[in-house]
Amino acid sequence: MTQLYAGVGRELITPGGAGYLAGDVLDTDAEVRRVHQDLYAQSLFLTDRKTRLVLITVDVCKVSAAMLKTVVTRLGEELDLPGAAIMIAASHTHSAPHTIEDDAVPGMFDKGFAEEAAAGMIASALQAAGKLEPVSLRYERGHSDLGVNKRVSTPWGVFMRANPAGAYDPEVGVLIAERAAGNPVAVLCCYASHPIGHLRSEISSDLTGFLRDELEMAFPNSMGFHALGCAGDVSPRMRWDGTDYEIGNPHTGAGRRLLPEPTFKNMMEVAGKELAGKAIELVKEGSGEPFAGPLTADVAAVDLALGPPLSLAQVEAVESLPFNHLHANWAGRMRAKLLAGEQIPRSVSYPMQVWRIADRLCVVALGGEVFASIGLRIKAELSPLPCLMIGHANEYRGYVPTGAAVLEGGYEAESFYNTMLPAPYATGIDDVLVAAAVNLARGTGDGPNAA
Repeated sequence: MTQLYAGVGRELITPGGAGYLAGDVLDTDAEVRRVHQDLYAQSLFLTDRKTRLVLITVDVCKVSAAMLKTVVTRLGEELDLPGAAIMIAASHTHSAPHTIEDDAVPGMFDKGFAEEAAAGMIASALQAAGKLEPVSLRYERGHSDLGVNKRVSTPWGVFMRANPAGAYDPEVGVLIAERAAGNPVAVLCCYASHPIGHLRSEISSDLTGFLRDELEMAFPNSMGFHALGCAGDVSPRMRWDGTDYEIGNPHTGAGRRLLPEPTFKNMMEVAGKELAGKAIELVKEGSGEPFAGPLTADVAAVDLALGPPLSLAQVEAVESLPFNHLHANWAGRMRAKLLAGEQIPRSVSYPMQVWRIADRLCVVALGGEVFASIGLRIKAELSPLPCLMIGHANEYRGYVPTGAAVLEGGYEAESFYNTMLPAPYATGIDDVLVAAAVNLARGTGDGPNAA
């Protein structure tokens, strides 16, 4: 069995000054100066002495293209790592400052935080690479009903409410790097659900922080990690039970009502501890056999088709009565392109990444808020090989819906303007994405091997 080595590192990235938070920021929101939970960048470094991989988790809502480029470039220089060997997973906390300028209300973007978050990711990876120890890996799978689908289709549009009949992935995937049985170096818990959100007056790592703390109390000599699965249409059930949180689709004019912040804080703690409890049980009582390398890593990109571009009249209508500053920004840019006669793209290049650990585990990383059924289909196609799906990976790519959701509409399918796409995705993109990811995971894609 090929010997594996692992190292871990962590850097504090909580901003020292004031900032504006990423979730539901309005022009009237005040600067945030208080901290509910600190934000961190963490790294898990794995090597079989031939191939080296680093998984970086970071407590931000989104990783920008600039942040990704900075991290990949620096780690390429410092550690001679190819891009395929560097995987970043954002926690998607809505209670951290913005990292993408277009997302922020004009004049409220804190560029320094995005730079510090990137620097923290680099520093944590360098720490992890510098303190390796021999380990074996174990992958355990459990079940949780923490998540619930959040799209309800009605004659009046798609509303954001709990939909128990909708797709969600109940699997809790736990990757354990162990010195010996029950003595982990790192415990990575992956589950497909949005965080709680939305604090407006305090910085917070959301349920991630509580999950991390619980793991490290249970295993004092280890580092706890949290990654999201494909959770574009899944939220924690307690966001809905007995509440009127997010009563409808803001794009239909129904608007939102947010809960009191103490309620959100309580939900964050309950959700984080509940998920951590599942992971701790799997580490202690799981029956998975230890395994090791060899390690391989690949990247590839697939073209996802877009629907017909909006007409000039439609764009001007949006510009005249925008839903928010993002709408206005998108409409202004699109109007300029149309008036200039620019060719409007009909597809977008979408990157994906796959790590394989011998024939025992496949890690698939997809950018953005990928719908649950897409992740479920990839897992089913690769079965019986266990597959750890990581969403919100690397550069943020907005919502990645199913073809059915594109036809239904609703907030997620209509949020193409958030990433400055000229139109919504076309139906059928889920089929294309699933096929490409499965081919890459099976080694039949075109991505360069990182070894």
